[in-house]
Amino acid sequence: MVKSKKDRWIEKERKRLLDQHHGNLKVIEHKQGEIKHCLHRIGLLHRSVSTLAVQYSWFNGAVDFDEDQENLIADCLGEVGDRYQPQNAIVCQLRYGIEILEKEQESYALRVAQARKDIDAIGSDAAGSFQIYEKKSTDEVMSKEYDKLQSKSKITKKDLEDLKIDKSKPIKIIKED
Repeated sequence: MVKSKKDRWIEKERKRLLDQHHGNLKVIEHKQGEIKHCLHRIGLLHRSVSTLAVQYSWFNGAVDFDEDQENLIADCLGEVGDRYQPQNAIVCQLRYGIEILEKEQESYALRVAQARKDIDAIGSDAAGSFQIYEKKSTDEVMSKEYDKLQSKSKITKKDLEDLKIDKSKPIKIIKED
């Protein structure tokens, strides 16, 4: 039995939807890997932030330095002249380092959020993507979609009148199968 144009279109559209589902599975796998990587990096950066925070609190007044220690810190920093509380320079550097690491953590968190948003847009997991495929590939939905596309492609007499075509001249109609 020869299949109708509609049946051929539905079969082709089902294959396209199934290919889209398989593509979604690859995207989901890739995005989940990206999420795991970013979470791992956030954890590693957190360790560094914690270490710097301990050093920051130590140099920021948790410990009182005597004059010899302040001189040693000033020498290590290369400060010449006024050596009054040279540990403040270290405090500033530590705070800057913490801010840089926290910004890096934030960028990874934004990547996680975007990857999660991308996954949610295609069904949130493999089962969700398959449910979308099943919903879109039913005979009823496919038939309505085909009919909707066909109604848009048909030209009515009103359309010809709107185009103001001279009816005295012949019109060549090209029919596609």
